Amino acid sequence: MLQLFRRQPKSAIGIDIGSSAVKIVELAWEDKRFRVSNYGSVSVTESDDDRGLPRRLTQLAVGDVANLIRTLLAAMGFGRSAPPAAIAVPVFSSFSTLIEMPLMSESEVGQAVQFEARKVIPVPLSEVVMEWTVLQRERDPKLLKDQAPWLRLLGIGKGSSPPGTASKNIQVMLAAVPREVLSRSVSTASQAGLKLLFLEVETFSLARALADQTPDPSLLIDIGARSTNFSIIEEGFVSLTHTVEIAGYNLTRATAEGLNILPARAEERKQTQGLAGGGGEGQIAHLMLSYIEVLTTEAERVLGLHERSGVKVQRIVLAGGSARLTKLAEYVSTKLGRPIEIAQPFKNLLYPEALKVQLEELGPSFAVAIGLAQKALSG
Repeated sequence: MLQLFRRQPKSAIGIDIGSSAVKIVELAWEDKRFRVSNYGSVSVTESDDDRGLPRRLTQLAVGDVANLIRTLLAAMGFGRSAPPAAIAVPVFSSFSTLIEMPLMSESEVGQAVQFEARKVIPVPLSEVVMEWTVLQRERDPKLLKDQAPWLRLLGIGKGSSPPGTASKNIQVMLAAVPREVLSRSVSTASQAGLKLLFLEVETFSLARALADQTPDPSLLIDIGARSTNFSIIEEGFVSLTHTVEIAGYNLTRATAEGLNILPARAEERKQTQGLAGGGGEGQIAHLMLSYIEVLTTEAERVLGLHERSGVKVQRIVLAGGSARLTKLAEYVSTKLGRPIEIAQPFKNLLYPEALKVQLEELGPSFAVAIGLAQKALSG
């Protein structure tokens, strides 16, 4: 394992470079708990078309993204040097899958993973960096060790206790990220003047930050700006992921076009009125409903795939920038027939009481950054 820093940092920052905004959280240790030292976000303001929708961060040059990060760090009060950082790799820029195979030796698993990867990764393996880890082991001390390079794409450390009981099969979680994506992330960190600890696929950062909300098999629905990610979490492990290209911007655009208003105004009305009924609010709900129906249908598919194993998902957790839309949680809960919660990644962290309401509001959007910083501090 390539360690960029030999000593455990006293504080660290997690950086979530999303489709439309950069979120940063700094955590430190205090009385064996994580303390929120700092946080902030900055959004893209440049439009990509005549409708006024912001450009994706992936469309910006590396130097421009690095400038955004430097600007945000300066606004957060960091001088010439910020704490060491961990950066998230977007789900839509990665591939991950769970593979089941017979019990075998470490070297055999490595060969088998290479063979299976060719079936599920839609690009030549030479163009990606892969990481895999065994989630289900026979109780055999000679069997396997986690593959955990400094990239930590999976976010799983050695000695983890995976879900399930011992069997004659093993489950292998495979993640792969295009080399081009990794190179862009590393270059962004370098140009921003950051000391990069590791990169991690955002799904695993999110699961870590929300571990206290997912003690039972749970479905995380992370509604971002450009895509929505569905993840099944079991005992802290991501066992299934699925992504669709429908998310917050679709809801904003539908509202803007339906009401003939600017996207900025549509975003404001979407956030404040959501799916609440009555009058003009009901009109906004109607405009967004077709997209939300797609999301609930995809969620039902993910639940169905997982529950074929006989393990029922007990709860749903909503995360992302659209998680707090008025009446959305109630609507999704009714459609899927499960209790639902809004992501609260700040809940068990230390922070000034005066920030409680604000952090509860921001929580769904900052979960990935929190999970990254937690991993950076805990090793």
